[in-house]
Amino acid sequence: MPEYSCSFFSISKKKNLKNQDSILAPLRINEQIIFAVADGVGGHPGGEIASQFATSSLQNLYFNNQHLSLRAALTNIQFKMKTLVTELKAPPTMATTLTCCILNEKKFSLAHTGDSRCYRVRDTNWELLTKDQTELQELYDRKIFTKKQLKKYPNSKLSAALSPQLDVKAEFSKHDLIPNDIIVLMTDGVHKVLTPKTMPGPKASISTFSICEALKRRAQNAGPIDDYSAIALQFIE
Repeated sequence: MPEYSCSFFSISKKKNLKNQDSILAPLRINEQIIFAVADGVGGHPGGEIASQFATSSLQNLYFNNQHLSLRAALTNIQFKMKTLVTELKAPPTMATTLTCCILNEKKFSLAHTGDSRCYRVRDTNWELLTKDQTELQELYDRKIFTKKQLKKYPNSKLSAALSPQLDVKAEFSKHDLIPNDIIVLMTDGVHKVLTPKTMPGPKASISTFSICEALKRRAQNAGPIDDYSAIALQFIE
């Protein structure tokens, strides 16, 4: 099994508030490594419950069945959320984003719903592998808005999330890995403060630690507008 290095953080935007983000730090289960970020949807009761439930359920599912597909895992989590509402009286409107990876040998599978993000850093170049599932992104895809017009609307409603009230609408993809590639997952509390000019540069993109420190610093310097979390994992052959 190839070796990996990792760094991560998850921080509340204010010390006196609950962190509605949740992360599943890289976890080796037999021949696989699984990790994820989730961002409980603000404005709805139970955001932190939804995000923590998503990451803990993901971990438990793969402990019990490492051959489970990510599509089946997300469907299972959404079903369990319904049970959480009916049996434990969890808020029915709770919802969360979820972006997760499973690494196996020199490739990884990716599942994504909501507006958290996954990047692959190769030779210090950042490649976005997910698309934000938001109403504004849909307007851009339909060529109703330009990228310049999108900047006037920093906040956008999600068009998809994990919720007991919604059908699972997620993207699934597979990607290759070469030695020294770094996979970076982040919630919108991080990527909303990033621009092409403030993305971590070559010096900060050489290790998982330097990437996480750079992302954390940018979120803090901008004045956190949301909870902010990230995971960086580097493939070392």
